[in-house]
Amino acid sequence: MPDNIAAFARAALARAQTALQTAPLSALRVAGINIAVAETSPRVIPWTEGQFDPPDGPATARIYCDYSGSHLQAMQALGDISAISPLELDDALAQAGLFGSFNPAQNHWDLFDPATGTGLRLLPRPEAYPVWEPTAPLANLLGWIMRANGRMVMHAAALGIDGNGVLLAGAGGSGKSGTTLAGVAGGMQSVGDDYCVISQDPDPVARPLYRMMKQDSAGLARTGLQGDFGPLNWQGKHVFDLRRLFPDAAVDRIAIRAVLLPAIRHTPRRHLE
Repeated sequence: MPDNIAAFARAALARAQTALQTAPLSALRVAGINIAVAETSPRVIPWTEGQFDPPDGPATARIYCDYSGSHLQAMQALGDISAISPLELDDALAQAGLFGSFNPAQNHWDLFDPATGTGLRLLPRPEAYPVWEPTAPLANLLGWIMRANGRMVMHAAALGIDGNGVLLAGAGGSGKSGTTLAGVAGGMQSVGDDYCVISQDPDPVARPLYRMMKQDSAGLARTGLQGDFGPLNWQGKHVFDLRRLFPDAAVDRIAIRAVLLPAIRHTPRRHLE
């Protein structure tokens, strides 16, 4: 079966490369990497507005999002792959020089070929996107593109002063966003409150992955912020552009000098692994 999975992925990526030659492309820049995106119907591209910077040159990676369900017939030759663990899938694709993930509940594939810079998302229909996608579009594919360019996406926030700062590490609900918002309201800088792109330049540097921040109404009130922050997302949080609220706080890079774990009162003490 590993050989069948690799063959399926290679064939799907080859079709994506052909489609990208004529498909209308939308360009964006993520952590200094120019990326072009095409879809069989508009879905992700509207979600990228405000999240990323405009391109400053030709794209070095391209992503094709296919919602036609054409991959379902090709998947029949794979048999039942729902029993394959994510690690086994990783191994099968890694042997072919590829990155990938598969969600059997949605027949959702993400695939990336670092040799050609081609990414592919396969969904049986446009409505099959998970609820978190509008606020974190193309997360898997962007992570692999960053890795192919010697960078790493970390689930962390960053706060700094005069271009130097710290990473705030921790799972969802650990206080990263609240601490970041309080910091920028107090005059500090940030490149993100949930995900950061880390590279060695030659010392660790954090860059923005997504430009939008997320915070619930109580967190905004604790910081003293008032106004219309738009509708709530699937987590019950407002999604807003840091550059609009605190233009001087939104920077393109922060040199990382330490990694910290936010401590929330009355919750278990957190630790690094």
